[in-house]
Amino acid sequence: MESIRFNVSDVLTKLKQVVGVIESKPSTLEIFSCVHIFVKDGTLQMKSSDGETWVGVKILNPLPIVEKIDFCVNGKDFAQILSNLVGIEVTLEVDYEKKMVNGKYGRKGKFSLPIKDGSEFVDEPTNDTTPSTKQVIGETIKRGIELTEGSVANDELRPIMNGIHIEFTKEKIDFASSDGKKLTSFTSYNVKNDDEVEGVFTLPLKPARILSQFASMEDIIEMSYTEKSISFKAYDWVVTTRLCVGNYPNYRAVIPKEWVRSVVCDKNEMLSTLNRILPLGNKESRLVKIKLCKDEMMLQAEDIDYSTSAEEAITCEYDGDDFIIGFKGDALMQILKNINCDKVVIGLNENNRAGVFIPHAQEEKTSYVSILMPMRL
Repeated sequence: MESIRFNVSDVLTKLKQVVGVIESKPSTLEIFSCVHIFVKDGTLQMKSSDGETWVGVKILNPLPIVEKIDFCVNGKDFAQILSNLVGIEVTLEVDYEKKMVNGKYGRKGKFSLPIKDGSEFVDEPTNDTTPSTKQVIGETIKRGIELTEGSVANDELRPIMNGIHIEFTKEKIDFASSDGKKLTSFTSYNVKNDDEVEGVFTLPLKPARILSQFASMEDIIEMSYTEKSISFKAYDWVVTTRLCVGNYPNYRAVIPKEWVRSVVCDKNEMLSTLNRILPLGNKESRLVKIKLCKDEMMLQAEDIDYSTSAEEAITCEYDGDDFIIGFKGDALMQILKNINCDKVVIGLNENNRAGVFIPHAQEEKTSYVSILMPMRL
C-alpha cells in the first residue's frame, strides 16, 4: 500500500482543469471518466482524456512524493470530494489489491473510492511521422481562441468548420472561424521570431477552449504537430488533441475589402441599447433592425405575435443616405463584446450583404475583423 499526504489547495485547481476534458455524459469506456494519477521523475502528475483530447499537468508544489503512485479514479467524483476540503491536508492510501483509494483528513474524516490500475489508462497515440515544432507566446494563443470561439460552427456535414483555423509564419499567427452566418478573423504579430517554421491546422473547439484556460502571458508554448494531431506544451502542462480533418475554405476571400457606408459609434452605448430592446423582440429570430440617418442610429426590436416592441436612438458618425438593415441581435452583441476599443467601425454595402465590424483603433501588433450576414427584413 502506498500513501501520499498533501494540502487540497495545492492540487485542486489543476485537478479541475484536467477533469474538464471528461465528458458530462458517462463514456462507453469507463476509463475516459477517470483521472490518471501517477508519479514520474519524482513529480506528481495527473492526466485525463475523452478519447480525442488528452490533458496532463504536473503538481510542482513541494509534496512528500513516493516512487510508486499509479492509479485511475473517477475524475468528477474525486474533484467533487476535494472541492469540499479546500485548505485541508489529506492523506491518500492506495490499496492496489482491493482496488481502492482511501482518503483521511481532520478528526476521523475519511472517504473511499474504487480505482483502476494505471496501466488501463489510454494514452495519446504515438506519431507515425516526426512532428514539426514551433514556440508561441501563451497570451497570443489565449487571445486568438477567445476572440474566435464564438463563430465556430456545429456542422455534422462539414466537420472542418467545427474548429478554429490557425495559420502561422515567422512574422504572424492568424486565427479564424465561421459558422456560415458570421466570421471572425484575428491576426497577431506578437510572435517569437526565432525560427522559419510555417504551419496550418484546424483545432477542434473543445480542446481550444481547454487550451485557452491553461495559456497565460508568462507561458512560452511549444507546439508539436503532424497532419493528424497536435500537442501544446508548457512547463507544467500539456494538451494533446486530434485535429479537424479537411481543407478549410479560403475565408479571406469573403471578407469585404471596401464598403459604401461607414458608421462609427460607441460600442458600449450600442451594447447597452441592445440589452434593453432585445427582450421585447422576437424570441426566436432575435432580429434587430438598424435604421441609419445622418449622425443617428435607430435600433428596433419587435415581436408581432405578442405585441411587444422597443426602439432607441444613439448618436453615431454617419454621413450617408438613409439605410435599413437587420442583424441577429445575439450575434451582433457577441461581436461588439470582442472589440477591445470604445468605438466600433461598421462597414455596410447593401442590406443583403455582410456587415463588417472592426475596432476604431486596432490593438498594437494585432488586426481584428468580424463580418455578420444580415437577416431578411
